[in-house]
Amino acid sequence: MIDKAVTSDTLYHFYDLDHAPTTFNALMQFVSAEIARVETTDFDNTSTIFVPGLSDGFNPTNGYDAAIKRWRFWSIVIPSLRLFQSNRSHFVLSTREEASEFLDKASGNVFPFGYELKKSSDCPQINTPTLNAYLGFKSPSIRPPERATQLVKQLVDRVCQNQRFVTITARGSLHLPQRNTSLGTLNKIARYMQQSGYFVFFLPDYEIAMEMQNNTIPGVYLCREAALDLTFRAALYELASLNIGDGGPMTLCCFNSRCNYIINNLRWPHGARDIEKVMRHQGFAVDKGINYHNRFARWLWSFDEPDETIDACADFIKYSQGENIDVNKSTASRDEVFHSLSDLLGPSIMERIKTDYLNRAGGPLFINREFERGDTRTTKHIVRNADVVLS
Repeated sequence: MIDKAVTSDTLYHFYDLDHAPTTFNALMQFVSAEIARVETTDFDNTSTIFVPGLSDGFNPTNGYDAAIKRWRFWSIVIPSLRLFQSNRSHFVLSTREEASEFLDKASGNVFPFGYELKKSSDCPQINTPTLNAYLGFKSPSIRPPERATQLVKQLVDRVCQNQRFVTITARGSLHLPQRNTSLGTLNKIARYMQQSGYFVFFLPDYEIAMEMQNNTIPGVYLCREAALDLTFRAALYELASLNIGDGGPMTLCCFNSRCNYIINNLRWPHGARDIEKVMRHQGFAVDKGINYHNRFARWLWSFDEPDETIDACADFIKYSQGENIDVNKSTASRDEVFHSLSDLLGPSIMERIKTDYLNRAGGPLFINREFERGDTRTTKHIVRNADVVLS
């Protein structure tokens, strides 16, 4: 089977579930693979190889049990591949031994660059796409499948009858519930957009989508269809005038060149310092965000503050009416992003990057996070492009 599956015109992206996420952060790695395909190869296609982890097929971290990870894998990770037209196939392997055979056959066409099964590496979360955006490489834009867009248009036409609409996405997870937005805040934001002439689609967290009542937020459409189907969600976001929300699903807006969005609640309560460190490692400057496609984008760090979100909504309304509004108002500068990443990679590596790789010089760079198992599980970050290892 493997001999027939491997072809010489395809980049094989090994997605190693021994540590890789079963969350919307998977999109970051798929975007990284697409940057590698476009900027470093002549391949038309990618193929994603899912390598099973050693803990019930997944990684042992992030607090979810195996059943939830399995559900998220099939409901988030796999459907995300349908947003990338170049991804023509995927393989969900049963064993790491099978992955070793696949890796041998695909030698020379493998991403992440330098991937070894014993050092199950990835290009983690946000920092690789962000680094390349600031080096001058255009971020690929995801697109929902055509059929998903057609079906969502039918829903929109029936529900809001040609009225402009916005989406509000709410985190309502049972995991780290202190991060969830209050219904009072969501209600204030929804009411403001309704008074401004917009219909509101409300997307609850998938964990509570089935139990939430239709009248939880008055006058909005509780869109379970999009909450439970990722391709419908991506299509609804693309058709909306504006998308407002927090949590992983907003990644679908960040990497779609047709989406305007406001991301709020970036600084969680109970441990804000730790969160700021995590965000810096991902390439974010504190109190700033990233605008990958020069759309209207606001990144809001205060937690559960409806007035801040409403102010950003007011800016969007002015922007939609043709007023000269800075769409990059909350966007970090290049120096701010590099300063944040130096906290993770070290100042010497960042100085080399600034010397040799700005403005597309030297090709794109990929931050491989490598895990090696032994008596203890060690982690390190390796910066490299297709040919050169920087650290």
